[in-house]
Amino acid sequence: MVYESCNNNYVNLQFNLSTALGFDYKLPYTIEGIAVEGMDYEKVINLEDTIYFPAGVTVDSIIFDHIYEDGLAEGVEDIMVIYETEMCNPFPSRDTVITYIKDKPYFGDTTRRYESYCEDTVNLTFTTGQFLTGIPPYAYEWQPGGFTSSSHDYIISGTDSAEMYCIVTDTCGRQRLDTALIISPPIYSNAGPDLDLCNQTSVQLLGESDGAQYFHWTSDPTDPSLVGQDSIPQPVVSPTGTTEYVLKVSDNCTHVDTDTTLALLEGASANTTTNKPAICIGDTTEITINSGVSGESYVWTSSPTDPSLAGQTTQQTISVSPTVPTTYSVTVTNACSFTADDEITIIVNPLPTAMAGIDDAICFGDSYGLEASGGLDYVWTSVPADASLIGQDSVYNPVVTPATQEDYLYTVEVTDINGCVNTDNMTLQVDPVPTMSLDTPDDFACFGDTVTIEAVGTATDLTWTSVPFDPDLAAQQGNTIINVSPETTTVYTLVGRVTGFDCPATLEQTITVKPELFSTFTVADDIACENQSFFLNYSGNAGSGATYNWNFDGAIINSGSDSGPYDIQWDLEGPKTVSL
Repeated sequence: MVYESCNNNYVNLQFNLSTALGFDYKLPYTIEGIAVEGMDYEKVINLEDTIYFPAGVTVDSIIFDHIYEDGLAEGVEDIMVIYETEMCNPFPSRDTVITYIKDKPYFGDTTRRYESYCEDTVNLTFTTGQFLTGIPPYAYEWQPGGFTSSSHDYIISGTDSAEMYCIVTDTCGRQRLDTALIISPPIYSNAGPDLDLCNQTSVQLLGESDGAQYFHWTSDPTDPSLVGQDSIPQPVVSPTGTTEYVLKVSDNCTHVDTDTTLALLEGASANTTTNKPAICIGDTTEITINSGVSGESYVWTSSPTDPSLAGQTTQQTISVSPTVPTTYSVTVTNACSFTADDEITIIVNPLPTAMAGIDDAICFGDSYGLEASGGLDYVWTSVPADASLIGQDSVYNPVVTPATQEDYLYTVEVTDINGCVNTDNMTLQVDPVPTMSLDTPDDFACFGDTVTIEAVGTATDLTWTSVPFDPDLAAQQGNTIINVSPETTTVYTLVGRVTGFDCPATLEQTITVKPELFSTFTVADDIACENQSFFLNYSGNAGSGATYNWNFDGAIINSGSDSGPYDIQWDLEGPKTVSL
């Protein structure tokens, strides 16, 4: 594979003899394919249409270069070199070398966003996903720093955003400046739920903050029990009355946040928590009131009414499956007969509309592009298992090549932005391509000979054609066996199908025809004088290797041999007959 106008747009096809020979060795070749010489490439050779090994030489090359960008969207073009593998063989075997030329893809700058808490390490790279669209392999140079690895570990500090740059060079020498934008996200203080001191002298505050590096508690009124614990997330306090506690969190970037909680000496606390505040239709979530607290009673209600709450209205933890957004309310009564209320709303998200594509059919051996839609992430599976999915099962548009001739059921699991999952499937019908071969006693015939060609295999729907047109095919175009008498070298093409399926297999058979041999000759006149020269010459199509049997009816041959010209004379008068 080479690309237009790229550093690798030079192809050297090297042919080697295993042993040096004492004579010149020549192998004819032809060049076919979609690519056009003079437009898509130039050719450098030693001998036109011939792979040439002079005596003692074991290497020859065909070079394709000047594969420049022409600005046309041509997809993939090919150059096919079809060459004979033996010299002096009247029935030579052939081999083919194919070079593919591809349009140079667009290669643009990329910006990739990363989030990392302050002074955490984040690995920056552009090698994953679809960020690099040039031609690999790539070279990298990170700035600042001059690092040349494909990825770079970075620690953000002192600011809430930073940038790293990477100069990416593809194999064509094109350079692009890619940007890694590192964001240190805000941090949030969570002082925890309000807590009550019913029948106990101390409680543990449940402060937390993802990404925070520093914690600082204050209290109102001042709580002496906080001294020495004001910098830890969850201190144990013993207030003498109802007290408000404030948790301030910060990091070494630019972020600060605060939150408050209460320790209640006279009152009850109610704090609902859930493992899933947002669910997908059909999922279940658990809601707990005052996790870890005992000695309380509870009464739950819901709006709108949720049938899945039935039988759980007095439990500390409920397990519910709402089908629409629902608010769950709870009243808590503690051991000191104080009450508190709280509520929580569960969001219910619809399932994505997963689409695996419509059912379709391909011919065995062909590839097919699956295409899913409806979400952000995709996972493909198939029955039977398709090995060509490996490495592509997480992209929305894998290209598959089923390995067996049977129907494949491809199922895609689609996940949307809310994490909701749905599936869809499509059936890919793999239609049969017949297995065929051509059997002929000989692919060489003399003019006027009849040649038999037989189609062998599983094809049941046959169509024969020929170039040039052979009238003998007129009544045999659908036959398994054809008998033909070509007048010149002819290529017979067979297209075979399995009845009911449009998946053709195509074979060609070339019949080389030795032309009709003519024994014509020309004479100077039809009258000759006694004992005077009479000239004649062969005018037919036999070559120098032919045998010529002349009968000059008793003439004396003055000069000439084989095909002539001849100078003869007769020494007796009368009618004379010359034959060849």
